[in-house]
Amino acid sequence: MDIRFYDLNLNLIHILPPSSGVAGYVSMNCKIEFQGDGSFELSFWDDNLVNIIKNHPEGIILKWGIFEGISTDYSLTEDEKKLFGKHLNNLLVKSAIPPSDLSGNVQTLVYKIISDNYDWIETAETQTGFENVTYKTDKYTAGNTFVSNLCARGFSGYYLYLDIPNKKYKFKILKTVDRNFIFSESNLNAYEIQEDFDGKNIAFGGWYEKQNYDSEGKKKDTTWTYIKTETKQGVYKQDVILKATDPTEAEKELKTHIADYTVSLKTKNVKYGTDYNLGEKVRLQHDGITTKKYITGVELWHENTENGEQPILGELKEVKENG
Repeated sequence: MDIRFYDLNLNLIHILPPSSGVAGYVSMNCKIEFQGDGSFELSFWDDNLVNIIKNHPEGIILKWGIFEGISTDYSLTEDEKKLFGKHLNNLLVKSAIPPSDLSGNVQTLVYKIISDNYDWIETAETQTGFENVTYKTDKYTAGNTFVSNLCARGFSGYYLYLDIPNKKYKFKILKTVDRNFIFSESNLNAYEIQEDFDGKNIAFGGWYEKQNYDSEGKKKDTTWTYIKTETKQGVYKQDVILKATDPTEAEKELKTHIADYTVSLKTKNVKYGTDYNLGEKVRLQHDGITTKKYITGVELWHENTENGEQPILGELKEVKENG
């Protein structure tokens, strides 16, 4: 499968085939994320592409099958040439979003952020079924972080993609839906299942600086206030300092202090974009236990003339961003 390269105006500037005797790519590894920037790493041989990369310090657009990305870095030696970058979602970093106090349907809010701050991006058609959310921050925030956090409040994702024929960048918000699909070794569609657990973020209680107001709504002194989700004693107790300033936000923020538990696996007889998609709820059967997981990302690769894919299964949780 060829890799196509475009300038930022989406003019085709180069085509790179799989590795051959003269020029081509040796390996391509990329990641697409439901609520993030993703990444790619390309190893290649092609002096023409080297010159193109050097002549476009602003970055070039890369399209490899369903993956679309923007270059950010490169490493060139006599023996090895590599190009690094992010999924197109990372282009949202080009704008900083001002302090905001938002409330409403998450799709409406996200699309307004895009239309107000990115006049070169066209939003896709609207859908139904998105949650109502509140989101407040009193500082300027990088656009990709702001949109990711806002989507996370409504357990939604997002996807920036190309409309090559019309030379347009397009954006759509993604819903979490139940695919009712089972990954398991017994179903012969999963193998090399790997479980990763990170408990550094766990907390059962937290302190936050509560903002108080007088009867006329004017700010008064703040008071440090404690809340908890579970009662733990002794060495089992774990508290955290929260960024929230009111009880509702503090409660939501504390609920995000849970373990990060993800499962990665290699698949066969299934295909991303056909059998599963970003954000979908699926089932995983492993060691006799069935659990519900979300497709939080997918890794795609080409190496030694072989292609592969690996979904990343995890939990979706709110991202708290208060200034």
